[in-house]
Amino acid sequence: SSETGKIDVCVRLDLLLDDAAETSVHFHETQLSITIDMTAGFQAIGLDLEREAAVTVTETATVDYEIFACQCDASLVCSSELLTQGSDVYICVETNATDVDMIGVESLNFVQGTFVSSPIVDGSENQLTAVSCQGSQCRIRSQMPSAFFENENPEDVLADGVVVLSFGSRRQLRHRVKVTPQQPRTLEEAEDEDMIGFDVNFGLESSKEASSSAAVKSTTVAVLLAC
Repeated sequence: SSETGKIDVCVRLDLLLDDAAETSVHFHETQLSITIDMTAGFQAIGLDLEREAAVTVTETATVDYEIFACQCDASLVCSSELLTQGSDVYICVETNATDVDMIGVESLNFVQGTFVSSPIVDGSENQLTAVSCQGSQCRIRSQMPSAFFENENPEDVLADGVVVLSFGSRRQLRHRVKVTPQQPRTLEEAEDEDMIGFDVNFGLESSKEASSSAAVKSTTVAVLLAC
């Protein structure tokens, strides 16, 4: 009726363990009903609500992708052809994930023993290097300095680079992971890591073989001129 009011409350009492999670080890619940006689001078003067501040919750998600990197040719086909002085070197990097795009190359280093040449630094290429990225693939074309070919039997060259990815949200993320030529590895998102790297090895043709090939071409030219 309008002369009485009723309040039903459920009261719970917990015995908590003194730990970080405040684990409840025992609880007791009591249903409390309060009947109010409105004729006894009782009146509702207001109700105050205290709203708790919003809490930011950070969760780490793990997403797996496969990154492939290899020496390739101008047709984007993986190749293991020996490189000669002055020849173009092509590197193809790609992922099979449908929601990931490669949008650039952050860095690229050519390493032979203690000698290092850096054709791409902080996303900028030198005059001998060009980068083309489309969809899930990037192609790099460059030339290595002649210093890599000074020895008669030059050592292999390691190309160590980093690519920039754009995920489905279009937010740029970078991760660091090692990828050997033509061997895919899983790329796993992790906290505080923002780079995706790749490694590719190149074989260099010895100076003897290059000189022999040049001599054959010179002889052919001489015969043609004589005719």
